[in-house]
Amino acid sequence: MPKSKRAKVVHLTKVDKKGKELTLKLFANVRECLDQYQYCFVFSVENMRNTYLKDVRTEILFFGKTKVMAKALGLTPEEAYQDNTHLLSKYLAGNVGLLFTNREPSSITEYFANFSKTDFARAGTEATREFEVPAGIVYSMGGEMATEDDVPMAHSLEPELRKLGMTTSLTKGKITLDNPYTISMTSQFPDNNIPGPSFEDTADFADADHGFIASLNPCIIKDAQGNTVWNNDEFNFVNQQPCPATVNPKLWRQGQLLSKQGLYRISSSIYQVRGFDISHITFVEGQTGVIVIDPLISCECAAAAIELYHKHRGAHPVKAVIYTHSHVDHFGGAAGILPLATKDYEAAPVPIIAPEYFMEEATSENIFAGPIMRQRAIHMYGSQLPRSSIGQIGVGLGMGTSSGTTSLVPPTINITHTGQTLTIDDVRMVFQMVPNTEAPAELNIYFPEERALLVAECATHALHNIATLRGALVRDAKAWSRYLDETLMLYCEDAGSDVQFGSHGWPTWGKDNIRKFLGEQRDLYAYIHDQTVRQMNQGWNGTEIAERMVLPLGLRRVWHTQGFYGSLSHNIKAIYQRYMTWFDGSAENLWKWPPKEEGARYVTCMGGAKEVLRKAQVFMDEGDLRFAATLLGHIVAAADDSENNSASALIQGKKMLALVFEHLGYGAENATWRNYYLSQSLELKRETDLGIGKRTPGVVAAFAPNLSVEQWLGALSITIDGQEAGKEETPFCIGIHVKDIGEDWRLILSNGALSYRRQQPAEERSSVRTLLNGNDSSRSEITAVKGDIQALSRLLSFASIGDAVKEQLESHL
Repeated sequence: MPKSKRAKVVHLTKVDKKGKELTLKLFANVRECLDQYQYCFVFSVENMRNTYLKDVRTEILFFGKTKVMAKALGLTPEEAYQDNTHLLSKYLAGNVGLLFTNREPSSITEYFANFSKTDFARAGTEATREFEVPAGIVYSMGGEMATEDDVPMAHSLEPELRKLGMTTSLTKGKITLDNPYTISMTSQFPDNNIPGPSFEDTADFADADHGFIASLNPCIIKDAQGNTVWNNDEFNFVNQQPCPATVNPKLWRQGQLLSKQGLYRISSSIYQVRGFDISHITFVEGQTGVIVIDPLISCECAAAAIELYHKHRGAHPVKAVIYTHSHVDHFGGAAGILPLATKDYEAAPVPIIAPEYFMEEATSENIFAGPIMRQRAIHMYGSQLPRSSIGQIGVGLGMGTSSGTTSLVPPTINITHTGQTLTIDDVRMVFQMVPNTEAPAELNIYFPEERALLVAECATHALHNIATLRGALVRDAKAWSRYLDETLMLYCEDAGSDVQFGSHGWPTWGKDNIRKFLGEQRDLYAYIHDQTVRQMNQGWNGTEIAERMVLPLGLRRVWHTQGFYGSLSHNIKAIYQRYMTWFDGSAENLWKWPPKEEGARYVTCMGGAKEVLRKAQVFMDEGDLRFAATLLGHIVAAADDSENNSASALIQGKKMLALVFEHLGYGAENATWRNYYLSQSLELKRETDLGIGKRTPGVVAAFAPNLSVEQWLGALSITIDGQEAGKEETPFCIGIHVKDIGEDWRLILSNGALSYRRQQPAEERSSVRTLLNGNDSSRSEITAVKGDIQALSRLLSFASIGDAVKEQLESHL
């Protein structure tokens, strides 16, 4: 053989000490065989257990890290250890190995062509013949061998068997099958073991790169004070290293796609800037200027996006702004792209177009539950996590949310019905109303001259949320599906659309591809809704349905239906909640103890905290992290139960629960689940709450001027401490006159509840609103007070709006 390159130093990726030793050993063994043997083959195995590899004559076989073996062979002609060994490297991917031999190639190929063994299939593969699992205790070989020679199947697999439709239960720690179950090539659930989408499918990467013009380098956006409000470069690591064990490979792929940033051309006059926020901003060029669609969350990010657009397309003036729907990532940055000399909530100098009821929905979603929604959003979006393979790698719909200045410029034109047409700067647009789908007020836009269809957020490259983890009203999955079907009918039949794009993800090109994509998205939400309701009517509750349901083959094998943002599990539970409320129909759940009291009782029943910790460790060792989390959750919840929960046990419980959450997060396909698990793991390690008590006054201030008086008083009413206010023996009233709109309101505090109705005069609008929002800058703006001055102070004493504000208001009065 040619001269060896054994002396050449090859650098391998850094790994831990033990791992490095094994890596170096594999590397050295492969090269040693290259010196000793004349031939080297790459072989693959399918649905085969390692036992039978021992029967493969006396040749040398290697299974191990394919990248290490490829490095040993050499990746390029220059790196090749022996002549042409680099040509084998490209085949080292997947479940493959190396075979070294001195036998002639023809004898090797003949041997393997005749090599066949009968064995029990590996998990996750299709049955090749029909057989029946008998009733009774379920054994690992499914009744195919004598029970005295077999062992019972691990109890932790019982939920998986139920998902396959087997009527199982646990009896004395053993899985028991109520009725015989037939396994066949055409079983009741033929698709359950069929793998999901293929990693060999790279069409999404081609579409995501299509039309690329330029990126922003570095992609770091700052506010006027120099604070970073967006840093997309933090996510560069997903494209610089292979997927680690701490990330679900499917989610890693999604991060690679969503982390792409820059200016892209969609059609001859439509451009889009991606990767500057969780959403995208779109620019539609007209005769003399540009129409801007969905100007991101933050003004700073929107300004940076239009600057990049201007740099490569010219300084086209903004002729109109369109908000596709009522979520802040589609309108918050408007003031950053408009030449406003006035406050952001005053009239814009160009048309602002939005769906009907946009203002009501945009300002109302966070009024009542805003504080807890913001706290949950910290967990859902992983804003306190490091951007790394052990932290946040995106949110499934984008890489994260910016933290700059938000604004709300009110619409001047409302879109009220499907088919409504507007022409602005020679750009003709046809609108489709899709209310109560992904947002209460939402629209799609068709551009006839470009044959381009904008589907804002009803169809994305991930399963969306029917209910979001941060909190919101449950969405109507049935209406969602019906509107997608209407989209297909209106804009994808006959001539159809040449390109479909949205405010998240990447476009789809080609009529057939668009029909397929939108059709599968339609079917996705219809299937989840209809099958949840069907099983609900059969008597299953939401949790049970979530464990049982699987998507059909056609939906499981495509990437855009995967649960990266919404999950099949929590969407099913949301649909159940929409129809059946929180109650699951089991009477024992009508009057449950709160977590702390329930936890203390569980700890007592199980023999104390140490015994709970021991049992939790057993479940952790068996891989049942879900139940380990349940047990450890009782320990943490019962923190103050000193009788059964020592300080050391609590500390150990928190450490173990943090570890369980960490591993659940690492395995999660869903980005928001990952972020939630890892955020709460971080809280347990730090013993701090990442969200409680943290407000975002900048966001509130941007919304404040646009709320109606009724909305503001509604917001005030939920800050009242009812227990304290209920001690007032006599109800009292306060009259307010809203001077700038001429409205009179009366506030009535009675039995601990604040009611309000339009009626009598008092203070000026913006002053009262700003004070209730926690801002003292307008104390000098209160123009008149009549009657009992102390009434307002007394009312505010029951409101959770900050002591400093109360003191300033009282001293001024």
